[in-house]
Amino acid sequence: MNEYRLIFDYMHLNGLSLERLWQIGMKMKPVKLFEICQKLLGYINIDEPKELTEFNIMANSTMSGESIHFNDHDQRVQRVSSLLSSTLLFADTIWIKNPLDEYANVEEDFFNSDEGKNVFLFDLFILYLYKSSLEAGLVKICKTKTHFCRHCLIESLDKVPSKYEKQLSLIDKKLSQEFIKGADYKYERVGEKYEVTIKPKKEGVFPEQEYCLEYEEPIKEYEKALTRKNCKIHQKELKGTYLIECDFVNPILNDIIMHDYYSSDCHLNYFTDRNVDMDLIKMLNGRDVNQMGNKLINSLEHNFPFVGNVPFDKLIELRENEPEAFKTYRDSVETIIRNSSNLSEKELIEAIKDEVRPNINKIDSTIKKHSNKLTKGTLGNLIYCLGSVIIGLKGGFLPSQASSALAALGIANHGGQTVQNIIKLLNVESEVSDEKYYFLWKLKENN
Repeated sequence: MNEYRLIFDYMHLNGLSLERLWQIGMKMKPVKLFEICQKLLGYINIDEPKELTEFNIMANSTMSGESIHFNDHDQRVQRVSSLLSSTLLFADTIWIKNPLDEYANVEEDFFNSDEGKNVFLFDLFILYLYKSSLEAGLVKICKTKTHFCRHCLIESLDKVPSKYEKQLSLIDKKLSQEFIKGADYKYERVGEKYEVTIKPKKEGVFPEQEYCLEYEEPIKEYEKALTRKNCKIHQKELKGTYLIECDFVNPILNDIIMHDYYSSDCHLNYFTDRNVDMDLIKMLNGRDVNQMGNKLINSLEHNFPFVGNVPFDKLIELRENEPEAFKTYRDSVETIIRNSSNLSEKELIEAIKDEVRPNINKIDSTIKKHSNKLTKGTLGNLIYCLGSVIIGLKGGFLPSQASSALAALGIANHGGQTVQNIIKLLNVESEVSDEKYYFLWKLKENN
């Protein structure tokens, strides 16, 4: 039995079905919600990939559905939908950050307020978005027993290597500048509330197009903007603020650190929709890694078709009914990646053209053949999309003692030694097994 089913069976048993989640949950006593929270955390067990493939991917935290701001509910749903729409037919397994790990050290008092209840219930709603894919075994949850961030890791290390500190400082500064200079910010009072409007000036930095953040209380650092006719926040007023450092910079830094750990111990490859992640990875890679990574980026980029606006269980059904088309695509890309060190950039481009493109055409035909079945019984129309995949190489970043420090924090080890034994058993060359790939996914267009 798929153990993730226990999560949803338990929620149903306590009346927290998807249809009645808020109706029942908001009326529950704090002690009961606290009990449910702790029980659900216990159902998320340590797991690991059964096979080593390049298509065991771990999505960045925002694509997984993590909140980057307290009122970004619609954006969270949209990001999860984008992740599943673009990967359910293609990935071997999709690993996500534990949606409930923030509650590992939460006390019962958290659920005393309506605000606390609402935050928790929306995290359960995010879990429900993954229900069919979790139960099908295509999505897995990375288990953590405690909250984790880069500050937790630094505090747990006996001694922080100077090189690592310099690297963190470098990418922290780079990210801050990207977010400060990469958008126009406006701060204004609207009725009894305050709003920050963010209008991005470049793609691949912010998770959405122009959007608005709402606050109950005024923000002291931005109060001068209220005196300006255009309400613009100047760049010097953004520097070091909670919005830049905590809402934008920290989640990306935490992502890169966590993915470095999981890619080492579990051979999970980093899946992101942010161009800025690629820039940071290049900053952290050595010259030799970047040279190889640039060759992959320049030669392995390709488009692939996927569908949106259909229930995820129908995508899973399509994958199960027509497994060969999607498996052949994964196998062809994986073979090219594993042979990439022996091929020139020109040869890699030809390999994509000769080996991968025909398989993508088969997928294209498969999706179109099943288009009626995918929309049958739904009110919406199938949205046929093209995605773009960029494959690069990600070198190591964490200091050597980080694994033991993370284990002490309760971050799941995922049986790293078991994985190494499997590698030896399959006689995979060490230089291949040590390489960590990242996939940059971008939605290109709708047809």
